[in-house]
Amino acid sequence: MRLIRVDWIVDDMELARDIPSATLGAAPLLRRGVSLTPSLAARLLALGVRAVWIEDDMGDGIVPNQPLPDHVRNATERAVHSCMEAARSVASDLADLPPRALAQIQQAAEALTEALASCPEAALAFDDLATADSYTYSHSVRVATLGLLIGQRIDRIDGWIDYRGERRFDRTVERMTQLAMGLMIHDIGKLAIPDSILNKPGKLTPEEWELIKTHPTAGVSMLTSPRISPLTRCIVRDHHERWDGQGYPAGRAGTDIHQFARIAAVAYVYESITADRPYQPATAPHVGVRVIREGAGTQFDEQVVAHFLRIAMPYPVGYTITLPDGSSGAVVGVDPESPEYPVIRHRDADGALVERAIHVVDGVVMAPGAGGPTGQPPGEPLAAHDARVGAASPAGAAGAVSMVRADAQRAHPRPSHVREPVAIRSAVGSPGSAWLPAA
Repeated sequence: MRLIRVDWIVDDMELARDIPSATLGAAPLLRRGVSLTPSLAARLLALGVRAVWIEDDMGDGIVPNQPLPDHVRNATERAVHSCMEAARSVASDLADLPPRALAQIQQAAEALTEALASCPEAALAFDDLATADSYTYSHSVRVATLGLLIGQRIDRIDGWIDYRGERRFDRTVERMTQLAMGLMIHDIGKLAIPDSILNKPGKLTPEEWELIKTHPTAGVSMLTSPRISPLTRCIVRDHHERWDGQGYPAGRAGTDIHQFARIAAVAYVYESITADRPYQPATAPHVGVRVIREGAGTQFDEQVVAHFLRIAMPYPVGYTITLPDGSSGAVVGVDPESPEYPVIRHRDADGALVERAIHVVDGVVMAPGAGGPTGQPPGEPLAAHDARVGAASPAGAAGAVSMVRADAQRAHPRPSHVREPVAIRSAVGSPGSAWLPAA
C-alpha cells in the first residue's frame, strides 16, 4: 500500500485502510476496500482529510510499520477523551482530576507501554487521517507514541541515572508507564484556556500569548493527587522548556529539565509540525525532522534528538513522491543510517517497476545532472541502484538500502550547483516549498 494525496485520487483506486471519523467511537468515514472516485475525494477534502492509503501495483507488498494496533490507539484516544472531559469539569477551579479519570488514563498508559515495547525502530509512518476536529485526542496519542518510542530506546541503550548518579537499566515498565501517562495528558492545562484563543487562526496578541504560557502550570494544578508520579507531573509542567533556558513557564535549562520533559518537548514539536491542526494544515515529515535536528543543543537535548533521528524518518515507508520526470514513486525502504537516501519504487522507461535509492535533500530530489547518491559525476546513470521488482537481485528494497549505507559513507554535501531541483510531493504536508499541499 502507499499514501497519496486525496486530490490525486482517480476512478477505481482501492482504499487500503479505513478512514477514521473525527467522532470517537463512530463508524469510519470509509472502510478499506472501497473503490474511490474524484467525487468521494472532494467530500473527504471538505471534511479535512488530505491523504489516504491505497492499494495498487506501485504499493504492492509495501507494509508501513504501524506503531500502534488500531484497537490500542482507539482505546487510548477514548481514555484521553474521558480524562479531558473529566478535567473540563474542574478546569475552571484548577481542582484535582477525579480518581476515576486517573485510573482510566493509567490503564491506557500501561496498555500503550506494552503495545510499543516490541515496536521496531524507524516505525513512524503515522496514518491517523481523521479530521482536525479530533486533533486534541489524536495529538495526545501521537505525542505519547513518539515520546514513548524515544524513551524506550534511551532506556534500553543508555539507561537512566538515579539520585546517586548511578546508571541503571531496571524499572523499565514502571518508568515508561509514568512517561506515557505524562505524554498523554501533557496539555491538560489548555482546558483552562478559552477555545477562541487556542484555535485562533491568526497571530496571538501579547496578552493572549501570556495566557497560553500559563497552561503548563494550570495542568500541574490539576495533578496534585499522590497517585500521580512526580515524573508524570514534570512532563506536564516542563514540556515547553528549552535546553537553552529560553522556554516557559520557568525558563529551566539543560539537565534542570527532567529527561522525560526533554523527550516530551521533541515529541510535541515534531507532532505539532506534521499533524493537521484546527488552524494550520500538516507539514511534511522531512520538515519536522529538520526542525528537530536543527534545534539540537539549543531548543532540544542533543541526546534525545540523536535517538529521535533513529526513529522518525524524513521520508517514511509508503509515502508517494514525484520524481524528476513527473512520474510517481513510492518509498519502499529507508536506512536510519542514511535517511536522505530512501529507496523508491517507480516505473522505468519500459514501464517496468524498479527500486532505486535516490538522494533527497530537504524534500528535493537531486535531478539528473546534479550528481547522484553515489557521488558520481553529473550525467552518469544510477544503474547500480536499480533493481527490477521481483528480479533475482540482491538490490530490491533491502539490497538498495544496504548499498545506500555504503554510499552515505562517501556522501557529499548538497551541491551548490544543483540544476533543476525537483520537489518531492508528499501525500501530506507542505512547508517548505517542496511538499504539497501548500499552507
